[in-house]
Amino acid sequence: MGKLFTVAVNIKIAGSAQRQIVRGIIRFCQTSAAWRLVEHQGMPLALSPRLVELDYDGLITTLNSASDLHNVKAGRSPVVAVSQGLWAPNISVVCSNDTLIGEVGARYFLDKGFHNFGYYGASRYQWAALRKKGFCDTLKRAGFTVATQQASHNVNIDKAMPRLRRWLSELPRPLALMASDDMPARHILAACRELGLQVPEQVAVLGVDDDDILCEMAAPPLSSIMQDCDRIGYEAAALLDQMMKRKQQSYRVIEIPPVRIIERKSTDITVIKDADVVNVLRLIRERANDSPSIKSLMREIPMSRRTLERRFKAALGRSPADEIRRCRLERAKLLLRNSTLKISRVANQSGFCDARTMAVVFRREMKTSPSAYRRQFRDH
Repeated sequence: MGKLFTVAVNIKIAGSAQRQIVRGIIRFCQTSAAWRLVEHQGMPLALSPRLVELDYDGLITTLNSASDLHNVKAGRSPVVAVSQGLWAPNISVVCSNDTLIGEVGARYFLDKGFHNFGYYGASRYQWAALRKKGFCDTLKRAGFTVATQQASHNVNIDKAMPRLRRWLSELPRPLALMASDDMPARHILAACRELGLQVPEQVAVLGVDDDDILCEMAAPPLSSIMQDCDRIGYEAAALLDQMMKRKQQSYRVIEIPPVRIIERKSTDITVIKDADVVNVLRLIRERANDSPSIKSLMREIPMSRRTLERRFKAALGRSPADEIRRCRLERAKLLLRNSTLKISRVANQSGFCDARTMAVVFRREMKTSPSAYRRQFRDH
């Protein structure tokens, strides 16, 4: 048995995401570490104002306020943060890949055929800003603009509602709206009810966190992007354990991809009305890994190629060839993030004819190489 470390955990467990992070920490403690968690007033969690008074070997904390940062910097023990609320270059972080969360939301709405987009979220937190950037940048690359509105976190909904209603009433519909997390998404749903806007027929709403209570009790039930919070907690605990054993600070940022979108009634709609285009989309997505060609698709579609191109462009704003490349690119990005396959194998399994072709598409669409993209998702 190694040394028994005393660890402080400063996480407010108000929502399901925070609880899942703590569960991941507990899972590491039960299976891989000899830790004693600092208790305060009978609770196994330490509050920020007390951190400077407590004696501990290591700390896992959120960084969402100036007081969090002040009390963390006042300590001398290794620290791992489990959020990017504030920018702290000298503190190790294990958190969600918030830019990717925004990208996932944008691609989800693009796949449903939306042309009008909005983003509503808090600006005081870095994680919210990164989600907004991922959402807006992805849609900009697809040729769309995004209407944005700042949400004030922890503000009474009655105070936020007048400005939110004005903003929503001015936006074109059908509208795809992503919120920085589930609570502002619920505010959007409330504003839509007050304005008489139908969800999802006129406004589709997507949150982040998949807080099951907030989402299931919403009217209508709220779709949300699920983060891998249990893994965040486990990886944060593993990193802190290494830092305490080495008795040195080694600043790292580990970003964990989101799990998936949990679709509920608030986004259960496809805007594309052209049944033939929907069928072509289905064929492309089913066969994207097998290098489908427009010619091969035409054998199953009862129309000319010119007609298909015209109707596809009218429905989605892009051509069938563009959609094939997009699907291949998304598959390649997934494999690069979540596998150790060689670049050539990634290209083959994504439907590209070779690694060179995939690299050309990557540089054009993502402004980086496949190898550089993969490194973004490795520990650094």
